[in-house]
Amino acid sequence: MMNPNLKNFPVIDQLGVAAITPKNLLEHLPESIHRHIKEFAKNEGVSINLFIVTAIAEKISPLATEDYLLARASRAKAQDFADTLAKVEDRPPRVGDEF
Repeated sequence: MMNPNLKNFPVIDQLGVAAITPKNLLEHLPESIHRHIKEFAKNEGVSINLFIVTAIAEKISPLATEDYLLARASRAKAQDFADTLAKVEDRPPRVGDEF
């Protein structure tokens, strides 16, 4: 089922997902969000486009990092971890590193 918030987008792809382009994005945002974007971009001294691109990058970055770490963790081997820990010198923690 298509998201009802996207019903006004002019182009819907084969999967029923709105084709968002830089040209139509601002036209279909609620006025209140557009107003906030405009205000925040002005306060930051950047264009609306740069503000939006930065906001998207900030949202994508932690998601991509999580995917990367999950993929790495899925390849991890407990024995490799144990072997690495076995190489660490057995000594008391440094001052400030105690629990």
